[in-house]
Amino acid sequence: MAGRHYNAGKRRHTAVIQKHNGNTDDYSQPTYKVEADWDTVIKGWPCQFQTTSGGEFLRGRQVTAQTTHVLWGDYSAVRNVTPDMRIKISGLVLGILDASDLFGDQREMSIDAKRET
Repeated sequence: MAGRHYNAGKRRHTAVIQKHNGNTDDYSQPTYKVEADWDTVIKGWPCQFQTTSGGEFLRGRQVTAQTTHVLWGDYSAVRNVTPDMRIKISGLVLGILDASDLFGDQREMSIDAKRET
């Protein structure tokens, strides 16, 4: 288990993960700006939350230049998270860029995100 971080005490934040509900405007284009266009699919996910400037190394891997925040937490609660969802945490709205099982053991998930508001 060398290099793995399962310290639940560092998971001081709780995130809400939402998925667009399919609402469209008069031109049949999806609407994303109105709060009513999003449905909560995961509420209260305990996670570690870190701001990044992009291009830096976190936990032995380089994050992309677009990444503004990285979240880590229990895999089982968020195993179905996809880039078409968004995260609300600490007053921020973040678009999901990537969600991955860090070590391939289905214990910890890492989510790269980009600040939207």
